[in-house]
Amino acid sequence: MLLAVGVIFLAGCFGRRHQVSNFEFNHEMQAAKIPLFMVGPAAALLTNANGYSARLTIEQPGVSNTVTTTGQLLVREQHMLFTAKNSDSTFLWDVKEETGFVLSEALQGYAPIASPTHVTRVQMMSQTAGAPGEVVNGHPGHEVEVAVTCDDGTTTTFAVWQASDVNAFPVRIRTVKSPVMFTLDLMAMRSEDLERKLFLPPEGFTKYASADSMVGELFARKSKSKISSGSDRKIDPKSGNNYSY
Repeated sequence: MLLAVGVIFLAGCFGRRHQVSNFEFNHEMQAAKIPLFMVGPAAALLTNANGYSARLTIEQPGVSNTVTTTGQLLVREQHMLFTAKNSDSTFLWDVKEETGFVLSEALQGYAPIASPTHVTRVQMMSQTAGAPGEVVNGHPGHEVEVAVTCDDGTTTTFAVWQASDVNAFPVRIRTVKSPVMFTLDLMAMRSEDLERKLFLPPEGFTKYASADSMVGELFARKSKSKISSGSDRKIDPKSGNNYSY
């Protein structure tokens, strides 16, 4: 009977470790997924001939709660760079070419990424003056409705708050008609003369064939590190023996 209980205990622990591993792997995969505002039609509204930096927050309504991501955005012409707060990944994106890279600081590596769709048309639909004294993210202005069409036939409609004090800069972008709803806020915007090399993979970084292969390598290294450090080992309080689960 004791043997049976021990087998059940170990099986349960193994199953729990397997579930945790799957969770961690899925978490790594999600972290390496390019933000939808970069790869999607919203990117067409963020390009700027003059370089700028801004603190960006994106809110996505989820099934049970709202998912919020905050990070730093750099833009130079059609080139974008985004790093989320407390994230190992940095994303580089060329809005015109619809291609880019995901960088991993932990691996000192990068992998190519691409969009399955391409923007074909950006059309101003309407303009609405804001109420007297109305401000968004600290900026007065007015709202415009913009429709962005892609080559797969889909059209996404955005409500964009254009700040009147910073050359109609889009300080808020929210979806009106879209398969995926979100609100994008840009704050602390500052014009900057950004160098082109910022939007290229750093010299000395290793190139991986795909984001999947890079995430797999990162996960394998983290798992090996845990085993080497004995982080999964526990002490049996009765016998004093080590066991793993």
